[in-house]
Amino acid sequence: TAGVPLDPARLLWLATAGGAEALGLSDRAGDLTPGKEADLVVLRPPAHGTLAERLRHARDAHDALAAIVTLASEADVERTLVGGEVAWRAPGVEG
Repeated sequence: TAGVPLDPARLLWLATAGGAEALGLSDRAGDLTPGKEADLVVLRPPAHGTLAERLRHARDAHDALAAIVTLASEADVERTLVGGEVAWRAPGVEG
């Protein structure tokens, strides 16, 4: 039998709200509701890289998310936040 297609939106849900739900944490995490805990990755791909080009030409949010899911790498990460606090910044990134 066929399962649920893993399109980019489904993958994002699994990594966020679905994961929080599976762990019994949906009251504390899993989405960007004010007051919930947040672990985030901030992407800033190099201006002339493949991901940046795909994002510039994305037709819609689904297309942009597909590009991020398939093309993003550690080179595109500007900073990470754990519990809403900056845990890591790429060299040369301030704030």
